[in-house]
Amino acid sequence: MHRASWKTLIAALTGFSLLGSPAVFASDQVVALERAELSPDCTDIEFLDGYLSEVDANGDELPDYLVNTQRLMCDGSQMMWCGTAGCVHRIWVQRPGGKFEKALETYAYEITFDRPGDTSYKVATRNGATRARLAGQAETSVDGSAAAIPVSDRRWSFHAAPVPVAAVGGWDDSMLSFTCEAGTLRMRYSAWWLFDGDAIHPSTREWDQSDYGIVPTFIVGAYEINIPVGISEEERMLVAEDMLPLNSPLIGALVRGRNVTLAHGGSLEHELGFTLKGSSAALDALRDACN
Repeated sequence: MHRASWKTLIAALTGFSLLGSPAVFASDQVVALERAELSPDCTDIEFLDGYLSEVDANGDELPDYLVNTQRLMCDGSQMMWCGTAGCVHRIWVQRPGGKFEKALETYAYEITFDRPGDTSYKVATRNGATRARLAGQAETSVDGSAAAIPVSDRRWSFHAAPVPVAAVGGWDDSMLSFTCEAGTLRMRYSAWWLFDGDAIHPSTREWDQSDYGIVPTFIVGAYEINIPVGISEEERMLVAEDMLPLNSPLIGALVRGRNVTLAHGGSLEHELGFTLKGSSAALDALRDACN
């Protein structure tokens, strides 16, 4: 064989070896998936050190990846997916065939896999520190606070444990959820105006303690319903005073609609909006699990 042919063969084999490395190939796949996630909102994407961390999130010893969007430059901004609830974190899990699936998307200050050989991870949020697993059996919060609910601002999601819940995130760190409690559903939501830094805002407390209280009007198309709520100090959320039946007209409207608005007495400042993308699958799964 000619010298040039040997060089060509060696170069080809070397290139194959590098490209065939599972870790390199796997991380490249996740970078491509991340670009697809980000491209609708970002023209110029730059991944900074620490954006992608290899973890074993499900114990199968295949490389999985933890994403921290705080380590991203999107059109010159490093805080595109960050707010008072933290930054969006995602976990991509590799399946035996090599395909990656998004197993988690949630706001957090930090997510760390801090126990070697243990698939549990610690989630730091403004509510404290929580330990959880992708399999869904969340452990007791490190500081006794309520467990974080993974949410996405892109579509509704359903989580079976520690209790069945369907949830969605909105703008300005708002969140809306429905949780199964004894065969009925409890509505919860949060908004930026609920807080003053890390504490409940004094004006929100006064509003809650007024004669009329806080009564959001849920508007889905032509359907409207008022649901009185109160502040839950422990959960740091606004929680409905009454339970909803599984066949509630509100749940039916959320399943069929495109968007839901939470209006508060005509005040545009306190108005909240949430997409209903994925609500049908998430709420149907919630009702099935709650039966």
